[in-house]
Amino acid sequence: MTAMGALAITAAASKGEPVEIIHPPVQCAVAGQFPRLEARLEPAGDVATARILFQTTDAKGWYAVAMKASGPPAFAAVLPKPKKALKQYRYYIEATDTRLQTTRTAEYVTAVVGSKVECEGKVIAPGVGAASVLLQAPAGAPAIPAGFSPAGVAGVTTGASAGAATTAAATAGGSHTALLVGGGILAAGGAAAAVVASHSGGDNGGAKGSVSLEGRVVQATNAGPGAAIAGATVGTSLDSNTTVTDSAGHFFLQTGAPAVHGTDLYTVTVTAPGCRPGGGTANWGDNPTGLVIQLNCP
Repeated sequence: MTAMGALAITAAASKGEPVEIIHPPVQCAVAGQFPRLEARLEPAGDVATARILFQTTDAKGWYAVAMKASGPPAFAAVLPKPKKALKQYRYYIEATDTRLQTTRTAEYVTAVVGSKVECEGKVIAPGVGAASVLLQAPAGAPAIPAGFSPAGVAGVTTGASAGAATTAAATAGGSHTALLVGGGILAAGGAAAAVVASHSGGDNGGAKGSVSLEGRVVQATNAGPGAAIAGATVGTSLDSNTTVTDSAGHFFLQTGAPAVHGTDLYTVTVTAPGCRPGGGTANWGDNPTGLVIQLNCP
């Protein structure tokens, strides 16, 4: 797995065309396998974050997994394994560019079947036998969506559902939400954020190199990133190294710990003045581009 470098912080002053998502809807997936979904995102160089949001028919919120470049302009992600009892699920793909513009596909329905033969004549999701999935769950929802297996889910963070998170921020009774924003990229609705990690040296996600994080801590507004929060402390469970955000809310944290194998977990934490501490779990192999950290600030 190729390590993803930290994104540069960008401003949203100019508005160009949003990223185009080219994706044939997946109509069929085999139970007991990790469905692998792929899309072309063009221009690939403008992509800041991309993710697949999915839910079962009767669910109220959306779960999400971050997509990674699999040879630009292709991006891919693996979903948790659907169980045989699950008849179908729906999903869509969302991409945010470096100008903070978000675009998404329509919602698609994927049937879950017992064998590949039952998918004949349909667009099928390639099944992966083994995977490590970093899952984002809607606030207040079960860690694993109903109908999916917990096997292979390496970590779960909260805040994947843009709609639910936006509502929470808008009805907080005078409070605001601070966000850890990787690379200055705020997720849709101003209520979730991506953490961007990289490593120096290394062997494409193996046991060499060291982890670094870069991003910003800002107040969240319905219009996007709000005022910067200075003096927030960011650290990880990898070692005792920490850093503090500057007057622009920006931070860069270089850990002294070597990168660990992709299945091992570590925690990113942030403590901001006047806010309750927050954190999220990531694994090295996933370069936590989809890690969501939300801070409640009364």
